[in-house]
Amino acid sequence: PARPHCALGSVKTNIGHLETAAGIAGILKVVLSLRHRTLPASLHFQTPNPELRLEGSPFYINDRTRPWPEPTGAEGVEGVRRAGVSSFGFGGTNAHVVLEEYRAEPQPDAGTALPQLVVLSARESATLRTSAERLRAALRRTEPPLLEDLAYTLTVGREVLEERLALVVRDNDELAARLDAWLERGSAEHVHAGRVEASRSHEALLGGAAGAAFLEALAAGGELDRLARLWVSGATSDLSLLYPHRHRRVSLPGTPFARTRHWLLPASAEQLFVKHAAAQPAPAVEAVVRQAPPGGDGPLEAAALRSATLHALTQALATTARLDAAAIQPTADFESYGMNSILIAELHQKLEVAFGKLPITLFFKYKSLAQLASYLSEEHPGGIQRLALQGATGSAATQAPEPAPRHEALHDAAPSREVPGPMPGTMDIAVIGMSGRYPQAENLERFWHNLETGRDCIEEIPTERWDYRPLFDATRRQPGSIYARWGGFLDRVDRFDAAFFQISPQVARYMDPQERLFLETAWACLEDAGYTRAGLAKTDEGDQRAPVGVFVGVTYNEYALFGAQEWARGHRIPFNTQTFSIANRVSYTLNLSGPSLTLDTACSSSLNAVHLACESLRSGACELAIAGGVNLSLHPSKYVMLCANRFASSDGRCRSFAEGGDGYVPGEGVGAVLLKPLALALRDGDVIHAVIKGSAHNHDGKTHGYTVPNPVAQTEVILTALRRAGVEARSLSYVEAHGTGTSLGDPIEVTGLTDAFRRHTEDRGFCAIGSVKASIGHLESAAGIAQLHKVLLQMRHRRLAPTLIHGGRLNPHIDFASTPFHVQREPTPWRSRPGEPLRAGISSFGAGGVNVHLVVESWEQEQPPARRVPPPARPAVLVLSARTPERLRVQARRLLDFLDARPDWGAEQLESLGFTLQQGREAMSARLAFVAADLATCRDRLRTFVAHEGAPGALLAQGLFTATVAETRTAGSESALLALAARGEHAAIARAWVEGTSWPWRALYREHPPRRVSLPTYPFAGERYWIESTEPSPPEPPPGSSVLPASPIP
Repeated sequence: PARPHCALGSVKTNIGHLETAAGIAGILKVVLSLRHRTLPASLHFQTPNPELRLEGSPFYINDRTRPWPEPTGAEGVEGVRRAGVSSFGFGGTNAHVVLEEYRAEPQPDAGTALPQLVVLSARESATLRTSAERLRAALRRTEPPLLEDLAYTLTVGREVLEERLALVVRDNDELAARLDAWLERGSAEHVHAGRVEASRSHEALLGGAAGAAFLEALAAGGELDRLARLWVSGATSDLSLLYPHRHRRVSLPGTPFARTRHWLLPASAEQLFVKHAAAQPAPAVEAVVRQAPPGGDGPLEAAALRSATLHALTQALATTARLDAAAIQPTADFESYGMNSILIAELHQKLEVAFGKLPITLFFKYKSLAQLASYLSEEHPGGIQRLALQGATGSAATQAPEPAPRHEALHDAAPSREVPGPMPGTMDIAVIGMSGRYPQAENLERFWHNLETGRDCIEEIPTERWDYRPLFDATRRQPGSIYARWGGFLDRVDRFDAAFFQISPQVARYMDPQERLFLETAWACLEDAGYTRAGLAKTDEGDQRAPVGVFVGVTYNEYALFGAQEWARGHRIPFNTQTFSIANRVSYTLNLSGPSLTLDTACSSSLNAVHLACESLRSGACELAIAGGVNLSLHPSKYVMLCANRFASSDGRCRSFAEGGDGYVPGEGVGAVLLKPLALALRDGDVIHAVIKGSAHNHDGKTHGYTVPNPVAQTEVILTALRRAGVEARSLSYVEAHGTGTSLGDPIEVTGLTDAFRRHTEDRGFCAIGSVKASIGHLESAAGIAQLHKVLLQMRHRRLAPTLIHGGRLNPHIDFASTPFHVQREPTPWRSRPGEPLRAGISSFGAGGVNVHLVVESWEQEQPPARRVPPPARPAVLVLSARTPERLRVQARRLLDFLDARPDWGAEQLESLGFTLQQGREAMSARLAFVAADLATCRDRLRTFVAHEGAPGALLAQGLFTATVAETRTAGSESALLALAARGEHAAIARAWVEGTSWPWRALYREHPPRRVSLPTYPFAGERYWIESTEPSPPEPPPGSSVLPASPIP
């Protein structure tokens, strides 16, 4: 262009670098600039950066505030204002957004202004005054909103709270004047203010159809003053009937929050314990019964029955939650009365005395007393009759409870049938690589062995982690103590092969061990799929980055606490444990260009990472994706938190679907999968472990508590995943459940699953259900990837692993006989329906409410068409390398063990073995190569190398070439490689590779490329990198705590 036309600026010159909030600050600056049609100045600009070359570019530095003119086209036509916003992450993730101004259509003249009812509300009188002040200020803007739009927005676009203010006005000036008067004097004409008090008379007067008709008549008659008084008194909270037609929402000041200080208090360690009062025994249910309303000897009418039910439930809730019964509102959510899972279990036990067996999920499906009363009065009328009779006579609840109703499981009696069919935008995603480490399992083969044999991998907290004994108190009386001393643990989490990844010891020491573990696992996952960095790279790109995304689920960041402790002791170490780097480090190391993000949705993090990776593949944001999660328990703070909230199991068992579960056992793990669209995986001859047919995620929304699950949301996410997969629930023969083993959580999950399956089938008991948590504990952010790996391994072996039922008895709150499920308690063959693949569902639910479900299908590898002319038999050139000779020997040992375990492999597998080692492994310094005509020779040569690794002469005599080469490589030509192969000089090919020649191996397989095969991955060296403690001695136990010596799990 002839002259610069695009301004450059940065909000950082005004407010600094907001790091994680920097991008949204840039967006908001541009939005405000568009609103005001003004370009704010970029500050502190005097002399241009000498490296900034703007000459001849479209840009200029916006060093002064100026109007933002409309752009003008070549023909003088005015266009719209547009802006770009860039944000670049420290770990390499880049983002750019293009914004365009919105020009609203001009509003027609409304003619004569009609009175409007303007309402404000707040939790406290002080914040109500602040709301009024902010609204008054908004009326004084240069372009204030229209009164009708303002009134509509405040009516339908704000939560209705207890402190209320209502004004009836004709225009903005009158509104401002009355706000002024109320703010100055506390009262004004046609201004109503007050606080809503709990009262059942409002529902009695204005509830039902008659009450609604009365309010509609007031609105239709324009009696806004009466409506204002009713709204302020709390007689009604819904004024949307004033707006039968949609109006325009406008931007207005939001609800002001009270600025109460909530901050950690400076105190010594012994003063930071939270003290809990000893729990009082719950009042007996008879106390509830005696307070039931008096009734006659005959049956109650329907209205009286519901009223009696509501009264009984109100008394029960009041005694359980220790509330004033008069203050309880029938339509208020249970959460508003502080009900958590513990109080819900207590109330549930009370009600079962009067009503008989009740589903434990009752309070999670019916969220208020009114909803629960409707259910009980319809399904348990006999129990209500008995309560009324006992209330009249004052007798105790001595009669037997009534039988359970038929709809005990809370499922729809006649569910509408879901018609399967793939949703638009769906795509089958192949799992082409996988890697993981789990408690007592260094690899997935060992993981499978532990699962199939029913091994319990839970152990006491290892002393090399931290000594739990000073904190242990089995009585739970000591504040800040722990009652749980078990977990599932990984070995050697302090070890890392920093040199392999070219990371300095100083940087490695202060990196989060979770970042180090996932980096090694991602590398192994890529190798399992038979790919290298060069094999994934886009050769036509300048920097040859690969279009691969990275999605990692992570929750805890406990390694930082060791650094904080050292700071507290005066050692200011530069630790760097931000979780963003876990994904970004993988993208950096592997030179990947796709989306790279670490996400935290608590327990569903890693399965959510898999879902988002699938979505990214479906949208075309990347061509492959690494997805997984990592979780370590490095510091006692996690156990203190879990025990303080009674989340931890008291006996070291995750009792999935079993009786007696009172919490979960934390577990550690790291796992990843490499994902690729199925069509591309078939095209490229990839190993296909299984296919993800469909996936979905959602949120619980508002429940009884932040960590309380929602069976309705769980049902919805399962149905969505099934729809996206285009399959029926009846075709699933296994579900890997979230299954934490809590008395409430498992019944809720089975209810959600059953409700989803009932939309497809009424069949019972056809689908096995299990949970890996019973074997390895709850891996929290890595739980979902452990579940997926279990399902993939079951599909590989076509066997179902047992779920350990600790104690031997199933959860009595789950009636499995009435569901589609049976608990998989023994190892058995996994059989599919005739002509169909194996199919499984996987559920993962986060403590914060994020639910994820996957539908996974087995894949039968198609046999390639028979060749008309069989290719001539040729020996395989087998190549192995490592960073050091010591690691090369371990590599050879692993491959030998792998081949010894597969005596049935033949010539086809030998060709795939050679191809995978050539194409699917990076060539490193320490090298081994040899030629083998068959797998027997291959095993013999590997065995010779392992036995005589330090004797080059003996190795050469056996046809094994080995050397350590420099970084420089010689590029071998395709013609030279083919010529040597044509002459049968395969040993020369092997020798040249060992000496540093880089061969274009794929040329050997141009006509008939073999399939990749899953092989042992790189054996990383383990050197210790850790923040060493300078603490002189272990802390003393808290006074009065119970200290137990380490002992085996009972």
